[in-house]
Amino acid sequence: MNHISTKTSNTLLVFSLIIIFSSFIIPILIVGMIQPLMINYDQGYWYYSANITAYLWIFIATIFLGLGLILYITLERKFGDTIKIKIVSSLIVLISIACFLFGMNDYTYMTHDTIKFNAPLSMKEKEYKWDEVTKAQLIYNNDGVRVLHLAYENELEFEIDARKYYKNGILIRKILDRNGIKVEYPS
Repeated sequence: MNHISTKTSNTLLVFSLIIIFSSFIIPILIVGMIQPLMINYDQGYWYYSANITAYLWIFIATIFLGLGLILYITLERKFGDTIKIKIVSSLIVLISIACFLFGMNDYTYMTHDTIKFNAPLSMKEKEYKWDEVTKAQLIYNNDGVRVLHLAYENELEFEIDARKYYKNGILIRKILDRNGIKVEYPS
């Protein structure tokens, strides 16, 4: 049986532990620095934010990568370098890459005309036009989180979380006012 050397095995083990322990920091760096470079923005965007789940997907990808390396090292030491171990390790790396891509495609940005939203399991943006909003309410959603709830004529709904709304509330209210919509506040 073919075994990787002890030195290489130990190096891979240390590397995988570094990946796992840094999995709390890596999502912040990747989502904060790399994701904005990968998005094809419309001209005139004035707000961009990665959705919270983007960080979670990158975290999962990082953990899978580290655990995949540990699994490979463990199985290789026990059984040698077999095709089954390579297949299992490759599948774990592919899962990690998929999670990474889901995280990189999870964002929201706004222009004066639209809200562009890309959910983590989607490779296509959804577009919500400001001029199609029929009602805007600041409410508490089912999770007890305060959101700006936008209703549309075609029964579409979109929620802007409070953090995004408070950062950009003046501009959002101006855009809604321009379209004849007043934000309703809870009593």
